[in-house]
This record gives sequence, structure tokens and C-alpha cells, in this order.
Amino acid sequence: MKVINILSKQINASYIVLVFVSLFLCLSLYASDDTEMTFLQYNPSSITKALGGDLSGIADVWHSNPLVNWGNPAIPCFHDGIAVGITHVKIYKIIDFYGSNWNCDYYGSNLNIGYNGIGLSVPFINNNNNFGSTMYIEPAWGSYEHGVYTSGGYLDGNVQSYGISLNPIKAFSMARKSYFLEHFELAVGATYNKAKTNGEFFPFEFINPNYNINTSYTNVGLIAKYNNHDLSLFDFEVSFGSMIFNIENNKAVYSSDFNNNTYPIGQDFRNGFGISLELPINRVLGKDIDFNIPFNKIISCRGYAGANYSKELYEAMGLGVELGLLDLLYIRNGYYKNYGDGASGHTYGFGIRPYYKDIISFEVNYANNKDVYPELSGYNHAWDFMLLINIAPLISK
Repeated sequence: MKVINILSKQINASYIVLVFVSLFLCLSLYASDDTEMTFLQYNPSSITKALGGDLSGIADVWHSNPLVNWGNPAIPCFHDGIAVGITHVKIYKIIDFYGSNWNCDYYGSNLNIGYNGIGLSVPFINNNNNFGSTMYIEPAWGSYEHGVYTSGGYLDGNVQSYGISLNPIKAFSMARKSYFLEHFELAVGATYNKAKTNGEFFPFEFINPNYNINTSYTNVGLIAKYNNHDLSLFDFEVSFGSMIFNIENNKAVYSSDFNNNTYPIGQDFRNGFGISLELPINRVLGKDIDFNIPFNKIISCRGYAGANYSKELYEAMGLGVELGLLDLLYIRNGYYKNYGDGASGHTYGFGIRPYYKDIISFEVNYANNKDVYPELSGYNHAWDFMLLINIAPLISK
């Protein structure tokens, strides 16, 4: 009878996983459109970029860096504490159709507040003295033809995202007595995004139009996670994630000195999964270890995959692997393929995360995408930083 009960639990767990996978595969048939505000599609996370590009972090429930939220608005509720993530990426050598070379800088910052399965996400001040994410483009120099300045101006785009996420099994289950409550988590999240772009562009000496673009949209996400920490040596976890960008299919309102119009900002569906194998320190030294030991894990190995489907926008996929040592040093490698512009190649990077237990940590991440976009020398070197403070473990003791 005991063997039958064990088999029954395993069959039920397999059925639940199959239901989740089927749900994600069905949702991946969702379509998407073209976009006129491409900076909204820029992923600020150097972690994700090193792991195979923009789409590999859709089910990343293991990194507490708020910049990872771009992959899925359901991520923040998996992490406790107050965390701030910030990045500044310089993108060079954007050449327009007049032959002018433009400078492009991306500034991003986000703040997460999470506790017991409930997560909030708000914009934080970035290096450009704005809140949220900012992309600023200005010409490094212009082209001259017959004494006429043929290109110039600037573009200043900003998006601010406000999110909430909920992991009800973690938030409302005080005692996990069933197999499902003990090993499964299901989280949902949404972000409201408000974006604007201001600019001035003068392609000829006698034209000097000012313009602005405004829009708002909502992203929704879902993550299912299975964990098994009952193995003899390792902790095993797997997660599936889905996200819809701009679920309302809102458009951007464009207004200038000459005309007013609306443009699509895009709508697409993204899905992915992650898998994690970790060796905790207490499996080696015993469960009753001294609290003063400064790290939790000896080694971790994780894999990530993500993709999107669209009709008019680009289709892309990303794969990545990560090796973590003492939860302090991370080595990352990945592969990215964009079926729209044909860009493809390997990505790599690293992360350094000094921390003490789950109470405080500081993180530095680096990503290199030179193999994917060799013409964008600045984009190839992305850095971000994170600070997390969590007093919940001290209170619980």
C-alpha cells in the first residue's frame, strides 16, 4: 500500500507538470505586431544577456537582481528583501541613412520589495537622473553635403514600470502538508508601463521638427516552479515561465510640428524554462551548521532557455548555462539567434556576489555579446550592479 501511495503521488506530480507544459505550449501561439518604440524591447539585465540574450530569463526564479524582472513580471515574488538594480550601457556606431554616426546610452534602474510570496516592483533613479529606464541618442557628428548639415538632433526615451506579483502557495500556505503544496509554486505578475519619447531631428538645414511619442501598456506573466529538496545530495528545481508583452495591444501616439499619428509598439508572447541543480552546504556539514558560515551553497549548475513567436516582429531564441561557486562567483555562457535580422552568436559573462546568508548581498554582473552584434561595440560590454538587504531571517530567529 505504501508503494502504491508513492507511485500515486509521482503520477499526480507528473500530470501537474504536463498540464503546465501544455498550457505554455498553447499560449505560445499568440501573435505579435511591429513596433516603433524599439527601446521598450531592450533587456537591461547583464545576467540574461550573458546567458543567451534577451529571452533566456523568462523563467529565471533564482536571481534576485531587479533588472531580471524584464524577462517576466512574476519573478519578484520569489525573492524576499529590498533590492536595487542599476545599469548603464553605452551603445556606439549606430549609422543612419545619411551616414551619420550616433551615440546611444541606455540607463536602467529598478527596485524590488518582496516578502513571503508577495513582490512589488517600482522604478528607481538611474545614472541619467531619471527614474526607470532611459535611452538617450545624440549624434557624435553629422554629414555635410554641399555645405548643408544633413543629419542631427537627439532622442530621449523613458519607460517607468510598476509591478505586482503573487506566489499564493508561498504567501497563504502556512503548513505545506500535501505533495503539491510542498513541491510546487505558481506565481502570477503584472507590470503597468508608462513610456514617452521626446526628440528633435533635422535631416536638412531648413527643417527642425520637434516630436514626442507617448504610450502605456501592461505586461503579464506566469511562472510554475517544481522543487525537490529531498534528494540525498543535491537540490533539484525546474521552472516554466510565460509572458505577454503589451496585452492590450496598445499603440503609441506620435505628435510633431508637422503631424499626429499612432504607431504600434508591438505585442508578443514569450515562454521559457530553467533548471537548477545545487549542492547546499548543509548536505555536506549537516543540517545543524553554525549560522556564522557565510555561504549557503558549495556549487550550483543552471540551464536556461527562452523564445518568442511573432508574425511581424522578430522571432528569436536564447540558450544559456551558468556555473556558480559558493554562490559567490558565477560563470555564464549562452547562444542567441535572431531570426528577424539574422544576428546570432555566443554570449558570455560573469557575476560576483559577496553576501552573508540571505541577509545582505552586493552583485556585479558583466555580459559580452560581441559575437552577436560586432558592429555595436558598446552593446557588447554590459555591466549592472545590485544591492539587496533582507531582515526577514533575523526577525524569524
